[in-house]
Order: sequence, then structure tokens, then C-alpha cells
Amino acid sequence: MKRWLPIILLFLLPSCGYYHPYSAAEKSFKTITVYAPQWKNRTNELGLESVINHAVHDWLAESKLVKITSSVSDADYLLNGTIQSINMPGLSYGTFDQATEVRAELRVNYTFTKKESGRIIFKKNVRAHEAFTIGADAPHTRTNKESALETIADRLGEEIHLNIFYALTKNKRYE
Repeated sequence: MKRWLPIILLFLLPSCGYYHPYSAAEKSFKTITVYAPQWKNRTNELGLESVINHAVHDWLAESKLVKITSSVSDADYLLNGTIQSINMPGLSYGTFDQATEVRAELRVNYTFTKKESGRIIFKKNVRAHEAFTIGADAPHTRTNKESALETIADRLGEEIHLNIFYALTKNKRYE
């Protein structure tokens, strides 16, 4: 029976009503071009704008509906973002009140605009956070902090990708 279970599941899975959400949209919508310049960074965390920009570009590059362009003149839509603030409060404390775990808290906002009309499709203000541990030395702590910020950037890139996909597929008036 155990060897038949994968075969049975193979036939039952397609019949359960599951479908890939992108497949219908990819067939019925034209590809759009998005100009996403480097984010503005109002914090003292140097290079954070590049980390977020790369994560956003990586997520958008995954979509067959979106093509990233390096020229604003070739774009249908504009995606602009600003890193408003970063905070690093302690979460856990050990001996002599030394922090052992810190939370990276990031506040950003971004807008997705139709270039031709200037109409804002959506504007979001986001607060994101990720905890990281204090390492045995400064390089380990820095590595943990960078990893936490990359995780936040990746989640943000995914959220932006999903918001664009939703806006373009559910609200056809933006076409």
C-alpha cells in the first residue's frame, strides 16, 4: 500500500481544485515594464538601499508579467521606495544586562505608479522586523545583523511582487 500512496496522491492533487495562481494571469495579461530606481535611504545604515533594491529586483524578475527596465522612458509603471527608519532594540539580556538578542526594525514606504497618467496604483507604509543574536565578537554580530536585514528585504521584495501581481490581475482598470 505504501508504494501506491504517491501514485494515488499524484492523481488526487490535481482534482482537489488547486491551480497555480500565476498561470491564468500569465496567459491573459500582457507583460508590463517597471522602472524601479534605487531606494532612498534616510537611515545611517549604509548599503541597506542596495540590499532592498536587489531583493525587489530579484522578486520582480521571477514574474513573467513584469519586466524590469533601466530606463524610465521605457517603463509603463514606476516603483519608488524610501527607507524611513531603522531601529535595533534589545530583546534578550544576559549577565550584567548585556544584550544577547536584538531585533532589527525597519520602516519603509513605497509607491507603484502608472507612468503615463501619474495615477498611484498603491502606496504602502510597512514596518518589518527580524531578530538576530549577538555573536561572540563584532564580525559575527555584523554577519547576523546583515542576515536579518537581508531576510527583511527578501520579505519586502515578495510583498511588493504580490501587491503588483494582485493590482494588475484583480483590478484590470490599471491596464
